[in-house]
Amino acid sequence: MEFGKAEFIHNRTICSLSLENSVLSVTCRKKLNLLNPPKPVSQLHRTISILDVVSATWAPAEWKANEKSYLSRSEKSSLNLGCFLLVLNVVTKTRDHKWRMVTLKFRSAEKTLCTEWAHLINAKLEEELLQKRFTRPQNLLIFVNPYGGRHKAQSIYNATVEPIFNLANIKQTVVVTEYRNHAKEYVETEDISNYDGIIAVGGDGMFNEIANGILLRTQRENVIPVQASSCNVPKCYKTPKYKLGVIPAGSTDCMSYVSQGINDPETSALHIVVGDNHPLDMCSIYDDLGKFIRFSFSMTSYGYYGNVLRKSERLRSLGPSRYDFAGVQTFLNKHVYSSEIQFLPSSTKSQATDTKKCRFPCEICTNHVEPPTIKTSVAFDSAAAISSISGGDIPDLKVAMPDFQLQSSMHSPLSELAVPNMKRNLSVDSELPSPFSDASTVPFPGTSDNSGSESTTSLDRKDNMAYKGEDAREWKVVRGNYIMVNSAMMSCACARSPQGLSPSAHLADGNMDLILVSDCSRANFIKYMLSHVGKADRFDFPFVEVHRVKAFKHKALKKRDAVLFHRRNSVSSVRMSVSESNNITEASTPNSGSESCWNTDGELIDSPNISVWVHAGLITLYARGVEEI
Repeated sequence: MEFGKAEFIHNRTICSLSLENSVLSVTCRKKLNLLNPPKPVSQLHRTISILDVVSATWAPAEWKANEKSYLSRSEKSSLNLGCFLLVLNVVTKTRDHKWRMVTLKFRSAEKTLCTEWAHLINAKLEEELLQKRFTRPQNLLIFVNPYGGRHKAQSIYNATVEPIFNLANIKQTVVVTEYRNHAKEYVETEDISNYDGIIAVGGDGMFNEIANGILLRTQRENVIPVQASSCNVPKCYKTPKYKLGVIPAGSTDCMSYVSQGINDPETSALHIVVGDNHPLDMCSIYDDLGKFIRFSFSMTSYGYYGNVLRKSERLRSLGPSRYDFAGVQTFLNKHVYSSEIQFLPSSTKSQATDTKKCRFPCEICTNHVEPPTIKTSVAFDSAAAISSISGGDIPDLKVAMPDFQLQSSMHSPLSELAVPNMKRNLSVDSELPSPFSDASTVPFPGTSDNSGSESTTSLDRKDNMAYKGEDAREWKVVRGNYIMVNSAMMSCACARSPQGLSPSAHLADGNMDLILVSDCSRANFIKYMLSHVGKADRFDFPFVEVHRVKAFKHKALKKRDAVLFHRRNSVSSVRMSVSESNNITEASTPNSGSESCWNTDGELIDSPNISVWVHAGLITLYARGVEEI
C-alpha cells in the first residue's frame, strides 16, 4: 500500500518521496545544477527500509542560494525566502559490517508537508516495530570503564555514543566505574527498574561484570538458588528482563566482534538504537563442591591461556601489549598438565568441525531459544513505544550432576576404566588409581573396554551422570597431558583472530565446544596458535581434539596420579630409579606439581577443579549476529 507522494528538494535535486510496503523511496527527477552532483539522476535514487530510520523530525530553515531560483514569486514574497526541513536520521551499512548514521534533509516551502511526513514515517515505524515484536530503548543505564583497554572509553562515549543516543531521544544514566566489580555491585543492589537496557562501554570484562550482576539479581528476586548440590545440576535460571549491550573500548572486544562482525563503537551504538535483539548462551561455573563461581559468555581456558592471564595481570601498565609479553613468556616456559575431563556430548546434529558459521539470520540459534515476550507500556503516540522484554524460563539441562569426589580405594570402579593406547596419548591404564582420592562418596560407574581410536569412555549409571532429556547422551571421559583445555561458548573471534577459537560455534545453540590440546613440541604448538590468525583449520592437528558438549567437568590429576599416568604411557620398564621418577614428576607435573588456573572471559579462577554447564539464551543482547558480506 502506498501512503503518499510528495516533492522536496534534496541533495541539490528535485525529488519525490513515497512510502510503500515499509520502504521509503527517494526518486530524483531533476538536478538543480547539471554539473553538481556529477552522477546522473538515475544513480541518485535511494530506497530506505522503515526499520533503518532512527528518527524523523521537521525544523525551520533557510533556502540555499542555488535553490532560490526554483521558487515562485508568491513563495518568495510570502515566505520571505524561508523554508522547512524534513530531517531523517537513517542507518546505512557498508560491506565491512560497519554501520553509519546519515542525516537526510528534504526542503519544502510548505510547513504542513514536512510535519505530516514526519508524523507518517514515525507512525509507520511504530507499526512495523510492534508487528515484528521489536522494541527500541528509551532509557539506558550506561557503565563507562575509564581504565580498560587503551583508556579511551570515556572519550568514545562522549564523542561517538552520546550524540547518537541523543539523536534517537534515548535517556541516559551514566556511571563511570571506579573499581573492580563496581558495575556488578551496582546492578545487583541499586534500583534499575526504570531502564530498558544496560550498556557497557568497555571490554569483555566489563560486559561480564554486568551480565553476572544482572543474572544474580534476577535469580535472587525470583528465589532461584545458584549453588549446585552434589547430585543435581543448577536449577532452571530465569532470563533477565533487561537487554544488554556493549560498546567496544577494551583490549580484545570479543563480544562485539562475534555479535556484529567488527569492533566499531558507532556500529555497536546503532545496533542498540534500532533495538536489535539476539539471545546469548551463558554458562555457569562451579567448584568441585558445587559452589557457584560465576557466569561466563565466551572462553573458559585452563593451562596456557590461564597462565597468560595470570602473568598479564602483573603487567597492566603496558596496556593491551601486556598479553603479547605474557604470551611469549608462557610459551617459552612450556607447561603441561595432567587432567581428567568428563563431558556430556551435545544432542544436536551440528558439530564443532562444521564449515557453516553462525550468520544472521541463524536458524540454529533461533530454533533453540524461545522468543521474548513484548509488553508495551506506553500509548501509541510517540516515535517508538517503550517496552520491556521478559524472556520465558529457559528449559535447563535436567542432568544429574556427578560428584567430583569419589572413593579413594585402588579398587574403586574408576580403576576399572580401560581405554586403549591412542595416537593422542590419552590412554588410561587399569592400574591407575582414582584421581578423586580425597573423599568417599558415590563410586564412579565401571565401564567396558572400548576398542578403536576413540579417546572417550562411556559412563552408564543413571544416578551418577544421567542426561534425562529426550535425546539422552552418555557422559564421556578422557585423560591426558594437556597444554591447555579450552571451552568456547562462541567462536571467540576478534580482530587478531577473525575466525576465532572455534569458527563454527554459535551464539545461542545451547552448546559449547570443548577443545583439548595435548602435549606436543613447541614447533607444533606454534603452528596450532598461528592457525588462529588466518583461515587454516585449527582442528587439523593430531594433538587436538574437539567435542561439542552441553557440560563438562575438569579434575587436575595430583602429582602421584600424574607420575603413574606418565609411567604407564611413557616408560617401558617397571623398575624406576629415584632420579628417573623425579624426572617424570617434573615432566608430568610442571613447576614441581603446581597447577594452572582458569581464564574465563579475562577473569581468573584459581581452582583447577570446576564444572561448567550451558544455559541456552540466558541473556538477551542488543545485536543481530554477523551479517553475510
